Amino acid sequence: MPTKRWDVSQPIPVYFDDNVANYERQMVHQAHQMIQASTCIRFQTNAVKPVGSHIYYAKIPSPSFCGLSYIGKVSPLNPVYLSFMCQDPVGVAVHETMHALGMNHEHLRNDRDDYIDVQWSNINPQFYDYFAIADSSKFTPYDYGSIMHYNAFTAAIDSSKPTMLPKQNRAVNQPIMGQRKRLGDRDVQMLNTMYCRPSRAYLN
Repeated sequence: MPTKRWDVSQPIPVYFDDNVANYERQMVHQAHQMIQASTCIRFQTNAVKPVGSHIYYAKIPSPSFCGLSYIGKVSPLNPVYLSFMCQDPVGVAVHETMHALGMNHEHLRNDRDDYIDVQWSNINPQFYDYFAIADSSKFTPYDYGSIMHYNAFTAAIDSSKPTMLPKQNRAVNQPIMGQRKRLGDRDVQMLNTMYCRPSRAYLN
């Protein structure tokens, strides 16, 4: 879990760079609503740049770039970069916002080798770091459908072959890896464990 978490006793301040169009801001608002629907976390958009810590959304218009964010709170400005040019841009905004909240990639858990076979021979070497184990959080079940999981074909040398193969129920789990439509059960559980009172039930 991140050592620097947000104070959620008040809404997390949000500010948009001028290069983010209104319809793109609406996509980010939809992403916030997805997170708010299942957790105690709230977001507040500011018309004027906040003085204190806040999430700062900016656009990098590149078809080869979906999004980028630090993991966990960064002060005073927590940048989240989005291209709005990838499939499921709302889901991408959720994914990157959850990085800012402290969530790492699901396939980087230190128990991931119990659940997936990483096909190193088909991974472009310049992307090896994207598959390096970096998260010790394993108190929840592994979630192939986590919105924080990569697609099974991410960074493939041969795009017809996967870079990750699920060890369990491949026919069901491989197609949902990398989905950006909804928060997975583990995503909701992790956010609530990190930020919300245990006595409150947010799972729908």
